[in-house]
This record gives sequence, C-alpha cells and structure tokens, in this order.
Amino acid sequence: MNKKRFVIWISCFSFLIGLTYPSKKGVLLGIPFFILFINIIKNRTLWDIKLKNQKYRLNCLVSFIFINVIYLYIILNNWRSSPLVNNILSSLHLPINLTIWLVSLALLLLSSVFVAKLSQYLVNKTAGKEENRRIEEKIDLKLVLFILVISIIIITICSRTSPLYTFNDSFDSHIYFTIGRGMKEKVLYRDLVDQKGPFIYFIHYLGALISERSFFGVYLIQILFSFLFLYYVVKTVKIFTKKNSAIYIGLPIFSAIVYSSFCYWYGNNSEEYCWPSLIFGIYILCKSYHYSKPISNKEFFWIGVTSGFVLWLKFTFLGFYLGWYIIPLLGFISASKWKELIESVLFILLGVITISIPVLLYFLVNNSLYNLWDSYFYNNLILYSSLSLTNENSNFVFHYIKSLIEQAQLNKLLTLTMLLNLLWLFNLKNRKLMCSILCSFLVLSLVVLGIGVTYLYYYSIFAVFGVFSIVYFSELLDLFRLKKLYLVILSILISSFIVIDNSRNIAFINKNADEYPQIKFAKIINTTPNATLLNYDMLDAGFYTSTGIIPNAKYFCRINMPIQEQFDEQNYLVDHGEVDYIVTKEFHEFQKYSLISEADYDNGEGNIHYYLYQLNDFRIAS
Repeated sequence: MNKKRFVIWISCFSFLIGLTYPSKKGVLLGIPFFILFINIIKNRTLWDIKLKNQKYRLNCLVSFIFINVIYLYIILNNWRSSPLVNNILSSLHLPINLTIWLVSLALLLLSSVFVAKLSQYLVNKTAGKEENRRIEEKIDLKLVLFILVISIIIITICSRTSPLYTFNDSFDSHIYFTIGRGMKEKVLYRDLVDQKGPFIYFIHYLGALISERSFFGVYLIQILFSFLFLYYVVKTVKIFTKKNSAIYIGLPIFSAIVYSSFCYWYGNNSEEYCWPSLIFGIYILCKSYHYSKPISNKEFFWIGVTSGFVLWLKFTFLGFYLGWYIIPLLGFISASKWKELIESVLFILLGVITISIPVLLYFLVNNSLYNLWDSYFYNNLILYSSLSLTNENSNFVFHYIKSLIEQAQLNKLLTLTMLLNLLWLFNLKNRKLMCSILCSFLVLSLVVLGIGVTYLYYYSIFAVFGVFSIVYFSELLDLFRLKKLYLVILSILISSFIVIDNSRNIAFINKNADEYPQIKFAKIINTTPNATLLNYDMLDAGFYTSTGIIPNAKYFCRINMPIQEQFDEQNYLVDHGEVDYIVTKEFHEFQKYSLISEADYDNGEGNIHYYLYQLNDFRIAS
C-alpha cells in the first residue's frame, strides 16, 4: 500500500468513525458509508481527483469548510446524545464535553484529506453550470409518471389525510374540513368563522364534494399539489443538468426529507398548498438568469396568478414575491427600462386580478365582503400579529434569529437541503440568481419568523429553498459506482430510512378505531336524530367530521384570535341549551347539560382528556 493510498484510507476511516456513533441509528448510517469507502479505496474514485478549473479554488475552499462544519455538528450532536459514550466517559472520570470536543477535532483533522477530495469532486460536478446554455427542461412521460408515483407514495405515508390513517386527528385540518363541508349551505366567514385564507376552505369544499365523511378527497388534492410542486422542482433542476438520472436518484431523498420533516406536522397545511406557487417563482428566476433571457410579460402574468393564489391562501407568504422582485426591479431601474418596469407590474397585477375575481364574486354574491375583510385581513393583520408566545417578540431581530435557530434545529435535514442549495448557488457563480433567491428567502423568513407568533409548522414553507440539494444527493450516491437502477434502489432505501426515522405521523398508521374519542363519541351522538353539537372552548378536534354534523354556530370552535364574540356566542348557546351535545377538553359543570362520556387521547402533542355532555331534556332517538 503506497503512502498516498494509506493517507486516504486513514482519512476515510476517521470520517466513518465520526458518523458511526454508538447507537442503532449510527450503525445504520455507518453501513452505507463503510461500503462507499471500500468502493472509493478499491476504485480510486476520489484520490486521483484534481480541480478541473483553478478559478473554482474559492468554491472548493467554501465547500471544504461547509462539509467540515456539518461533519463537526453531526459528531458533537450525536456523540453527546449517546448514553454509552456518556457512561464510558463518566466511568473514566473524564469531562464529557471537553473530551468529545477534543475527539471531534481530532477526527476532523484526520478526515480532512477525504473532505478535501470530496470538495473537489463536488465542485467539479456542480460548479460552472452557467456555461451550459442549452435548454434541457423537457420532461418525458416516464419522468412524469415517476414524479406522480413519488407524490402518491409520499402523501400516502406522511400525511394523516391518507387512507392509511384510521382517523385524521389534526385540529387545523378539521377546522378547514368542517367549514368546507358547511359551505354547501353556509357562507364562509359570515356563518362559519376562522382566520385562514378562503382558498384553503375552497380546497376542502372540493374535497368534501368527493368524500364528505372522510379526508379522501382532500388526500387526492394533496397528491395533485405534491405532483405540481415536485414537477416544477424537476423542471428547475433540469435547467442545470441534462441527466435524468440525477432526478431519479435525488428526488426520492429530497421528497422524503421535505414530507417527513418535523414542520410538515400532520400534513394538509397551508404551506404545502403554496409550494407549487413558490417553486414556480424560483423556476422563472432560474430560467431567466441562466439563459440570460428577460422575464417575459407572460411569465410576469403567471407570477401574478401564483402570487394571487398565495394572497388568498396565506398572505404572509407574499414576502417571497417582494423579495423575488427586488433584483428584476433593480435591473429595470439600472437600465432605465421604465416601459418594461411598468409592463411587468401591470401584468403581475393582471394575474392577481384574474385569480381574485372568483374569490371576490363569491363574497359579493353572498353579501359578505365585509366578513372577508374582517376575518381574513383585519384579524390577521391587527389581532393575530399582536399575539406573542414569548416576551422576546418585542425585539424583532432577537425573535427572528431565535425562531430561525430553533426551527432549524427541529428540522435538521430540511435545513441541510437549504444549506446545500446555498452552496450550489455559490458554486454556480450566477450572482443575479443567487441574490434573487436569497432576497426571496430573506424577506419571506423575516415576515414568517420575525413577526408575531411562530408556530412549529411555519418552517415548512422554506422547503422550496432546498431544490438543488437533489443534485448533491445524486452526485454523492454516484460515488458508489453502481448501475443507475441500483442507485435508484439505494436512493429509495435511504428515503425509506429517512421517513421512518423522522416522520412524526407514521406511528399513527392503522391505529385502532376504538382509541379515538371522536369515533367513540360519534356512536353516542348519532343515536339522536339530527343532533346538534358544539366544540366548546377548544380547536376543532374532529367531532363534527366523525358525526357528520354541520355546525349551527358561527363560532363552532375556538379560534386563535382574542375575539370576545366567540366566547360570548358559545356561552350563550350553552346557557340557553341551543345544542344537543357539547364536547370539551376541560371539566365543566353546565346547568343544562350532564356529563355522559369521557376519553383520553394523545395525537403526538400530549394527552388530552375529552368530555361529552348531553342536554338534560335531550330528544330520545326514535
């Protein structure tokens, strides 16, 4: 064994030790890397690599630092959390943190040769793609079917709207669905109130037309939106790579990370319905700046349509488009293209107006434009943004940084895709494109994470900023030097491991129906013909869905708004015995109602004890 080969071998082995920490997960992670390193040593995959173009030395240095930082974080995070390591160091009376730091730095130093070669490999594979100007965006039928299959599989496994789940126990999903079902005979915001945008309820109205007593219709719509999202992810990646194999290998891993991330929550969030619109915006930027073509008026129109969709679904995400337009705007101004600037604005407005017409007509016909303004705009702009989960919210910068760090730590793999995306953009050396995407991210993140309440599922909107990680996943697996079919199979196996290890939902697949209070209470409630129900002082927990009841109350559940009217109306209904049944999550002594059943349930956020009350002079079932 020559000296060069020995150094590479030691460096690979050191890198492997850092990844294979003492746990089942660490061993599973270490096995494919062990096989990879054997293959690298056997086939001389890395050690003969040299940087193809010296102008990319800075790119190589940045990649080297990036990989080392990620590697150091993995070692520190995983070895610190290992009970075995902590017990051994404690028994030896060694300072745990200091020892782990010293060992981590030693492994970092020993593995530096491998990391340097890996950096050169990735830069050779990914840098300078701006030199390839040939349009390669066309997607053949086989790839379309592949995207569709990925969408079906990932939604079926990772979303609780899927038929694999006995009952969808997501609070937000049930609020959307209850209103969607109720829209057959009631008017949104006037008769049934929540604070989200109208499109989320229109989507669930369509889902209820397909299946009124289950989320199967919503599940099908989710697959459609997932397909649109992944379709434009693929179109964006194909601007820079001619190889379909990169998509077949990288897309399953990217999809698994996105849909199994902690912030994906239960699934069926507003964020995932906005993904196709936002990735379309990134696609237009990439297409324009890669081919050095100005964005056409037709494309500005479709940006207007997609931003209009976001406006009527969750308007805080319009921060993406404010950032998106900064670089095109500066381009128009610096070139004194005033006519083109005005045309771009007009065509964007035309797109927004086009998609807004059916929304405004709905509320105009139902004489409820004020309700739209009050529930969606006023409540969110004035009331919702004033809420605070922490005292630090008053300090915008502190709250923004704190929220960003907390969310990144909860969604490590999703954050990794975004960092890889940033590294790709840096290596691309297309500064306009990089600045445009960074502006989009910065403005969107400032609005989403810096203002008001930050909920754990908000972070999922940033999944669109991980699109180019697909190329890195593909290139890394290509180091195995396997046939493309085997690499795809390996990618699917890795994706399966990611989903099993990360998804907070799959533990609830095929759960026993008897464990759900919603199903238990529904059997009791449905013995009363045309029963009425009130979800008292809590979010919609799914009892309207399980019973098939359309609420007779405007505030059919508590919403996350400090609106006194909702409490007054619910108390009035209870005090006057206006409903047959009441469901609560706290014990109450109601004057006109008696407690008839109780049940415990934990949907992954902690145990909730539900109480079912019945009107004392209830109607006997005939």
